[in-house]
Amino acid sequence: MATALLAFALFAARAQAAPPIFESNVGAPITTPPPPGGITDADDAATTIPMGTFSFPFYGVTHTGPETFGVSSNGLIQFGPGNPSNNPDGNDARLGAPKIAALWADFNPKVVPPPDGLGDGGTVSENTFNDDGDAAIDRVVFTWDSVFFGCEKSTTCRGRVQVQLLESGRIIFGYDGVLTNQAIDDFGGFPGLMPVIAKGGFTQPPGPVIEPPGLDFSEAVPFTGGDLIFEHFTGSPVHFDLDQSNLIFDPNGAGAYNVTSPVDISVATTASPAKVKVGKKATFTSVVTNGGSVAANNILLKDTLPGFAKVKSAAGCTGKTSPVGCVIGTLAPGASATIKIAAKLKETGTVFNRVDVSTTTPGDGHSNNLTEVPVIVKSKGKGK
Repeated sequence: MATALLAFALFAARAQAAPPIFESNVGAPITTPPPPGGITDADDAATTIPMGTFSFPFYGVTHTGPETFGVSSNGLIQFGPGNPSNNPDGNDARLGAPKIAALWADFNPKVVPPPDGLGDGGTVSENTFNDDGDAAIDRVVFTWDSVFFGCEKSTTCRGRVQVQLLESGRIIFGYDGVLTNQAIDDFGGFPGLMPVIAKGGFTQPPGPVIEPPGLDFSEAVPFTGGDLIFEHFTGSPVHFDLDQSNLIFDPNGAGAYNVTSPVDISVATTASPAKVKVGKKATFTSVVTNGGSVAANNILLKDTLPGFAKVKSAAGCTGKTSPVGCVIGTLAPGASATIKIAAKLKETGTVFNRVDVSTTTPGDGHSNNLTEVPVIVKSKGKGK
């Protein structure tokens, strides 16, 4: 029961949050045909939008001028023609034109009047920004605010996602409410909720093609990815753990992207001494750092000591046996907190102390949220 209540509390905290980076001025709905009324009032539709004075480098190619964005009602941006596909997988992401999607799924922004729907299917909008006052557009923002196909009667089965493209080549995904009641909602029964950054150009050979592996962004961030970066969400109910968060993609040369989040807590732990006689103390010093650009809240540290260890001191923490819990609270961007735990080690050999940290602020990846430090424990009869 306690675990269930904690999970509920964490979900509630996330549902009330907002992504750190989200452009509130989403611009006008896209009414460019086809179809009549544009993709903002159509299901499974796509259109093209001229790039104009905006220049965007993507995998070593700068797109600009007479080129177009192909924008679909299902969350996809392509360089070139529009693609209305509503049921994508990893192979679809790498086929054909280069692709970008914060969430590529079976959206339905079309107005569906009662009794079949609630009327407001949603919008697909675009806005451009000149942030430095020169003659060129510096930033293009696309925003989808749409129900998912097949659940137009639900008030919570909705996604609000945003893609910001900056002239530097940076890409920012923002998730401001996706399936806000994930316990009962689905996304129309179709797989394919996929954050996508794809170089494209893959030609599918004859015969079956193995599905390329994706990444779990909630585990992997930060990381560096190559020419196909995606995560595949399936199932009903769906667990969409990117909600109320951002993903930031910065070019790493012409062939890869560094992927980060505005929230990034990490932990590094050292042991002193690194060699100790059985029954003696070792002190574990953990430094927790917020390397992101926004505050991280409700940070907890859990220290899982080697077997049979007995805690001798742990300021600010609870428990005399493993695991030890420590409440750190809030860390501002760039701030750190230090936790020291001294324990008497009661087993010989090379033992490991594991330290995990977590935050309720959405968007933090777990790739640097844990560490293990070894200690060599010798028997009393041995020398130093």
